[in-house]
Amino acid sequence: SISSSVIVVMLICIAVGIKLAGSMSRNIKKSIQMVGRLAEGNLDVWVDDKLLKKKYYYELHDYVKNFI
Repeated sequence: SISSSVIVVMLICIAVGIKLAGSMSRNIKKSIQMVGRLAEGNLDVWVDDKLLKKKYYYELHDYVKNFI
């Protein structure tokens, strides 16, 4: 029925949201660690190309590219 369909769609949306949030926070943590190492004076920081090529991380992408 309609109620069960709505519940299924809601659960799918929640699962997708949790997955995206986890992925975004993981990449933000990586960039914070990288910036921390740069702040300590370590200029041999390697940036993962995957992090720079993520299309849905526009702000993080611009931040990382401009910082390096």
